[in-house]
Amino acid sequence: MILEAARTVFVEDGHAAFSSRRVAAVAGLTLSTLQHYFATHQSLRLAAIDSLVGLYPARYRAMLHNGSLTARRRLELLVDDTLEAVSDPYVCGFIFQAFALAAHDPAVGRIVEGHYAEYVDVVAEMLRMHKPGLDRDRAAELATIFTSQMDGMMFFEFRGGTRIPAFSRLRPLLKARLMKLLDE
Repeated sequence: MILEAARTVFVEDGHAAFSSRRVAAVAGLTLSTLQHYFATHQSLRLAAIDSLVGLYPARYRAMLHNGSLTARRRLELLVDDTLEAVSDPYVCGFIFQAFALAAHDPAVGRIVEGHYAEYVDVVAEMLRMHKPGLDRDRAAELATIFTSQMDGMMFFEFRGGTRIPAFSRLRPLLKARLMKLLDE
């Protein structure tokens, strides 16, 4: 409940206006109750960022270890799930704010970089399962291209304005191109 409220405030107000007082209000708590769980503003902010940014690598790692799925199906689910995230304004806004704050706050930077590295590693592992002969370095390169493409789409979706075609129109084409890239 508290982390959900903190994530909402982070997206709605932005990292610069993020406040414990506002999080407490959104969560329906007094500030002192919130501070019982998160003594500092920074600990609350870090927990909120960690909870959402870390969600995706954990979900993809679960896909990776799901023995009932073929390697190809894992990749399809990964692409579908990331495209779903890109089409979610809440997720796009959160990632946008987290990346912006990571440029100025070393603690946030460590969280974002750590989860991002895990995301790239999971995608690379999926690629190597799909193509067992794929070299580790090439898998890492393809995974980096894939993840950076997803991030780029999030930023366009979040801040692209009217000059960028609607993501709903781009999604089928993007999925086909991403699957082709991952099948290399």
